[in-house]
Amino acid sequence: MIPGVKLTKTLDNRTILIEIENSGWKFSTNCETINIENGIYFGKKNLKLENQNICISGKIDKVDQSTSRLKEASGIYFASYTGMDVKQATELRKLCRETNVDYSITKNTLIKIAAKNAGYDNQFDDLLKGQIAIATSVDDPVAPARIIKNFNKDNNDVLEVVGVF
Repeated sequence: MIPGVKLTKTLDNRTILIEIENSGWKFSTNCETINIENGIYFGKKNLKLENQNICISGKIDKVDQSTSRLKEASGIYFASYTGMDVKQATELRKLCRETNVDYSITKNTLIKIAAKNAGYDNQFDDLLKGQIAIATSVDDPVAPARIIKNFNKDNNDVLEVVGVF
């Protein structure tokens, strides 16, 4: 059983209501079986969403991590990474780790939720279109800019900064 997840059979004894405590998220399924291990899996049968903001537990964790990252950041950089290959992405992640810059790629819809939770209501919506990565720094607000600039020198300007906060 996952802490914070409540399972309830409905009156028809065929549908199971699943609630994630303190989130307002509810959903139900009429699957024959539900397996709960490291998240929630419903099989291939019908799944009804009673709240359009529903996320599975992994996505909830990602939103929580992104929310705290946005709240703590002294510099937030949004960059389009279209055209970057795996080797370049690995090198960029390495450079970021070496300088305490958090670089991640997260679904835009999850970042929009995290931004709202962090107090940036709709401020990032225009930036979050297409393939967007986020680089943040807590200690040095210009550290992501230095990394992106130096990385672009060696990689034919593959990253395009689309927003800075």
